[in-house]
Amino acid sequence: MKIMDFRKIGIVILVISSILFYSFFSFNSKAIRLQPNSEISFEPLLGYASIGALVILSFYLVFASQKNNKINLENSKVQRAIKDLDGEERNVYMQIVNYDGFIFQNELAEKMGLTKVKATRLLDKLEGKGLVERRRRGMNNIIILRNSS
Repeated sequence: MKIMDFRKIGIVILVISSILFYSFFSFNSKAIRLQPNSEISFEPLLGYASIGALVILSFYLVFASQKNNKINLENSKVQRAIKDLDGEERNVYMQIVNYDGFIFQNELAEKMGLTKVKATRLLDKLEGKGLVERRRRGMNNIIILRNSS
């Protein structure tokens, strides 16, 4: 599903929950007027809690889609940078992406069947293009994807 679809769904849920809240509130206020000394039952509280959950869900869908939209804009910049990569560089980059954006350098070389020297040279190129960053962790380097700006 597209991100815009989630935002539209969130807005629709918010409208529906507003209508439900209005009708539920007016029904309960009329019921209380008819029986002023009665106890508040469990059902109205459950209804209000359900409506509250719908409102929270709708806000999540609306605002999470905006966050994901920013991520997609960053990804489009990265996609343009990836087009400039040659085959081996692209394969290394995609391998890092598949490992959630970070992997140890020795593990990367092992998974891809590269020598340490070849892995270092490819990572040098990716680091020079601003796509990855190497950080020292003990005796190993960890490779982290960078957000391009």
